[in-house]
Amino acid sequence: MKLRKKILLTCTSLILLLPSVASAGNSDVPFYDGNETTILASDELQLKGKLLRSGSRYKPKEFEYKADIHFPAVYNGSFNWGNPRENLIQNEDQSEPYVRISNDGYINPSVVVGDRMVTEVERITNSIITDKYWGNSQFVLKYLIPHKITNKDSYESYGLFYWIRDIAYLSGGYAGAGSVNGVNRYNLWYVRTSKPEIKDFKATSGKKDVPVKFTFNGFEYVSKNKGYNDRDPNGTTINPYQAAAGERNRVKWMLNITKDGETVHHQENYLRSTPQKDNQKPNEGDAGQFKSEELKWQPQMCGRYTAKIKVIDAVQRESNEKSVDFTINGNCGTEVTPNPDPGDEDDFKYKIDFSADRIEGETAREGKNIKTRIDVSRDNFKPERDQYRAKVNNNINKSQQEVNSSESDRDSAQSSLSYCRRNPIHEKDEKGNDYYIDRDCSWEENRLDDAASRLDTARQELEKEKNKIKKLDALEAKYANPETVVVLKHNGQQVASQKVRLTEGEKKTLNLDWQHKGKGTIQAEINPAGNRIDIEETTYKNNPIKTA
Repeated sequence: MKLRKKILLTCTSLILLLPSVASAGNSDVPFYDGNETTILASDELQLKGKLLRSGSRYKPKEFEYKADIHFPAVYNGSFNWGNPRENLIQNEDQSEPYVRISNDGYINPSVVVGDRMVTEVERITNSIITDKYWGNSQFVLKYLIPHKITNKDSYESYGLFYWIRDIAYLSGGYAGAGSVNGVNRYNLWYVRTSKPEIKDFKATSGKKDVPVKFTFNGFEYVSKNKGYNDRDPNGTTINPYQAAAGERNRVKWMLNITKDGETVHHQENYLRSTPQKDNQKPNEGDAGQFKSEELKWQPQMCGRYTAKIKVIDAVQRESNEKSVDFTINGNCGTEVTPNPDPGDEDDFKYKIDFSADRIEGETAREGKNIKTRIDVSRDNFKPERDQYRAKVNNNINKSQQEVNSSESDRDSAQSSLSYCRRNPIHEKDEKGNDYYIDRDCSWEENRLDDAASRLDTARQELEKEKNKIKKLDALEAKYANPETVVVLKHNGQQVASQKVRLTEGEKKTLNLDWQHKGKGTIQAEINPAGNRIDIEETTYKNNPIKTA
């Protein structure tokens, strides 16, 4: 028994001494002291060679030691390598501590020098992403990859960390090191960029038989070819965020048209931007302008409409919303408001039907206590629901197949686009020197956007069908055995009542006690008016039953 206690105490003590992944912090990463026991490992950081953290106690000049903890400079819009004071917002953000993880390339010529600035995952919260990096926090934290850092020798884990480059990239900006002498002591900086902005939105008014035309334009400011550069054929890191945020020059627009507060049309698609300086935001170095083609919509009713447009950029930041009113007139008669999305209509109604099937009268003296028998039942609609469920499940299977096919088309288009970007045209100048020209990949971009749009639609259809099953499951659970009331009336006056629960197809016999009040009509009613359950029955005609 004593041995077990000693073993348990030893194990518990060991656990307390080791930092857990959840509680690990920047201070838990050990400094390199020249020995192999302080060499680190982290496959996810894409850094070759032996990894280490240089510190103040052991800092050979080759490692270019700056500090134990690094704090970045902050820039709005862009970074000017020739003028580090341009667009500078803050020299050193002391609330943003980063740990420098280096490789041994500084002392090993066979390894390309590399550094990674990381920080503990607990630090990067929704407010940090939103307020400091100007990113969509839900999007960033959903895709941001945590990097596990361990001891290469003992495999001891020091926790999970985020790389500043990843944080900035997913937020729409970029991070870097160098060229900040006199501005930042830690050789670290990051750039944050603005949300997209719609500048202009127009709609035409006209007659009912003429399509309405819409046009819009604006700017997006997501960084391009920085951090992860998909145009660099000699890039040393793989972009793990290509699918989530790799299309840096793309926005998704959403058009919504309403009449009298009701949506009558919704449309969305992708649109590419082209490099263009925004004179209203000159510091945004990667500004791209997007211009829609002429969008058309055929109204079916006369009257006044409101159209609203907004866009989402490559890192899921939402723009301002622009709205415009327009009027449709002409040959206006009696019209029915169209459903903007037929797939959204509720094509199923849960059926329930109670019935009072029998009541037995009794001859008795006035004032006598008697029992009245009442037979009640509930109809069974489960076979109809099973047919509906089978139909929806069949639709789910078809929608899933469409999603799978669309995903395959998107991946194929993405592969073609990546190849186009990674393989520039090779030319030689008059002196025989090699040079490269980026290919025009607009065709591949359009193909990818079309595939992505089809995939969005397929996923939306799949989700609609799945929601039908969820709704059906919820209704079946709620009304599997609902409680209602049976009331007994004599000459229209209630004399007794009793609660009852009925499953589908179930029949029950109730005996209600009451005091005889003389001649008259006895009526029983299940689920009576004024005391009904919260779902409408298919019919109420069979709820009451009378006897003389």
